Amino acid sequence: MIIKIHRGTREIGGSCVEIAHGKDRIVIDMGLPLIGDDGCGKADISKKIGTLPEIEGLYSSDESKKRVSALFVSHAHLDHYGLIHHADRRVPVFLGRATRELIEISCAMSGGSVAPDAWAPLDDRKPLEAGCFRVTPFLVDHSAMDAYAFLVEAGDRKVFYSGDFRAHGRKGRLMKGIIEDDIQDIDALILEGTNIASRRKAKSETDIEDELARFFKRKKDGIVLVSASSQNLDRLVSIYKAARKAGKTLVIDPYTAFVLDAMAKYGRFPDFSGAFGGLKVFFPTFITGKLVDLGCWPKIVNFSKFKITKEELTERRSGIVMMVKSSMKPNLRGLKALEGGSLVWSMWDGYLKEESSRRFLEFLGRQGMDLGAPAGLKVIHTSGHADLETLKSFAASLAPKTIIPIHTMNPEKYGETFNNAIMLKDGEEFEI
Repeated sequence: MIIKIHRGTREIGGSCVEIAHGKDRIVIDMGLPLIGDDGCGKADISKKIGTLPEIEGLYSSDESKKRVSALFVSHAHLDHYGLIHHADRRVPVFLGRATRELIEISCAMSGGSVAPDAWAPLDDRKPLEAGCFRVTPFLVDHSAMDAYAFLVEAGDRKVFYSGDFRAHGRKGRLMKGIIEDDIQDIDALILEGTNIASRRKAKSETDIEDELARFFKRKKDGIVLVSASSQNLDRLVSIYKAARKAGKTLVIDPYTAFVLDAMAKYGRFPDFSGAFGGLKVFFPTFITGKLVDLGCWPKIVNFSKFKITKEELTERRSGIVMMVKSSMKPNLRGLKALEGGSLVWSMWDGYLKEESSRRFLEFLGRQGMDLGAPAGLKVIHTSGHADLETLKSFAASLAPKTIIPIHTMNPEKYGETFNNAIMLKDGEEFEI
């Protein structure tokens, strides 16, 4: 069996792994590199800068008869699926049901499409065949819902691809389940190491919920805005529960409402069935118009039953927690509810350094919000990735012959942490 990591041995983003055995090959993930804000997923730009991995038989323009047997997508983050629309539509694509739906929602909002002609769903621990390969998906805890790791078997060789995972989220028990499966004789573990250089123990999602609740309770005068990903379902649950603990109403935009409504069939999330109190929807022009253009009017009508107006936001501002996006600026401009309000940043704090974030914070400041420490801007977040102790524990439980770094800026730390690590370069072949 031959492993080739096309991208990810020395960067976070753009993950893509090709595994070959005999005449058959599979690809796991085909992510968009995180190389700036220029949206380099377009075909012409991608080819110019070498973004597209050179994989024979993966693209429709490739005349090779050595067609890739299958493409597996671990989860719905752009750095793992963002280039799959370049793959030949005849190549079977395997991904989770909720993952596919989240990707389709994202692509519809951005005006793109990733729907292959042939796709099949993944089910936890249910093996499937692709050429000579036997691939078993394992549901893992991650900041993306419906994320998977993969056990790949062919001949007498076994490779375990961790994907992005952690043990401190709301589904942290899933890692224990993989360990208890007692998977033996792993030849190579392709292990993500986003946090391998940090010795900081990750906060649990429950810790985040409690920290949010304490902050919300302290803010007795003025609205609290929260900036968080609409597709981080664990975090949405934390924000909702924290708001309820603080006796406040959570206000979301229609896109976030659409995501929650779509995911309700996969788990227990705040939705619009009437079973959840303290949930309102604010309708910014741009987001609402986008959803209407996509044919989501029936959903908009349903969400409108939970509508909150600008006037109501101002009147009730001390009892409001409201999720915000930079695209909402036209509808937030001049909103009196913002005066004296605070902002919680519930995403990776590195995003705060980006120009778009800086402009958004400056805008909120001009609307009268207090973003100065200690009263104003507050970062309350935990990583979607495993901390160092979890990485060590997971690797020890699988006891692979070899550990291969991926999804990391610090591959050298693997050599310091594990005595069986091999540092590959992008495009380098490794035979087991």
